[in-house]
Amino acid sequence: MSVVHQSYTAATATTTFRCVLFTAAIVMFNHILVAPINALQIYEQNNIKRQYPITTFQKVKRLPGESSLDPVSNADDEIQRSIRKSAVLYNKVDLTTTTQSNIVASLFRLNEEEGNTCILLRVDAVIEVKFKTKLGSEDQTDLYVPDDAEVTGDCSNEDDATLVLKWKNFVFTWYFTKTLGGERWFVKALELEINTADKHFDHIKTKDKIVRLSTVSSYGTLLFMTPVGQSYSCQKEISVVLSDQNVPTMKGYVLLRAFTVQPFIFKNNEFGPAYQCSSIGAGAMRNETVPFIFGITLAAVAILTVGGYAVFRHFKIKKVQYDTME
Repeated sequence: MSVVHQSYTAATATTTFRCVLFTAAIVMFNHILVAPINALQIYEQNNIKRQYPITTFQKVKRLPGESSLDPVSNADDEIQRSIRKSAVLYNKVDLTTTTQSNIVASLFRLNEEEGNTCILLRVDAVIEVKFKTKLGSEDQTDLYVPDDAEVTGDCSNEDDATLVLKWKNFVFTWYFTKTLGGERWFVKALELEINTADKHFDHIKTKDKIVRLSTVSSYGTLLFMTPVGQSYSCQKEISVVLSDQNVPTMKGYVLLRAFTVQPFIFKNNEFGPAYQCSSIGAGAMRNETVPFIFGITLAAVAILTVGGYAVFRHFKIKKVQYDTME
């Protein structure tokens, strides 16, 4: 009777173990492979919907004497500023006729202490900031990242890097990091720090002098996932949303064109082979750290269950053999 009982118990345990392993495999496959693909498809569909309604701008040559940091500084009132901003800083461009040849991109380079380049960014970047005024109406200001923005950052960490672009009353920060295995890099966050004392925000409705808008509040994604040693390149316009949950009256949109970026450069001081984005724009993936840990935990539980049963069965069989001998 004991032999039959042991055989039945062993068969049950084996079946349970197989079910647990099968479930763990399905969960890990779904979270690590299927879910990121679905997230990318959803992101691309959303990108198609919002890609064309957004107004785009093209930098043009400034008038003599125009400030490089504040192209509308000579305008006295809101109407004049609006006119000069449209006439001097940007020309509206039709997405169907704009080509890479007539886009003016700026190159930003961050060097290590030894003089070697560790981060390269080439982009024509326009920032749209929408905000509510004290009168309750909505206003918008359009900024561009100037060619002579001050470039600082940090490349001292092997797995994390930061690129900081500073100009009058604004700080635009890129946070880069690598995946757990170190095979790929991505943009963990984009952050725009705004000093609301700037004349573009004279009538803004906020108590905060310094506002930080970032992708942390807008995305649960890994932006621009790229193999290490390669640069991320996109010939289509990319729109990234910046926000702050604590300041619901403000929202930013970073428009990136003629865009190429690469952190963790370890040779040649130039861009590596280009990793092209999809044909419709930017790529994004969901943060898989939590699902990955969950899958590992589930697998560990399965192993511990089998191990515990093996130990139990070992001592149980020894006890049965001892009782039989008696």
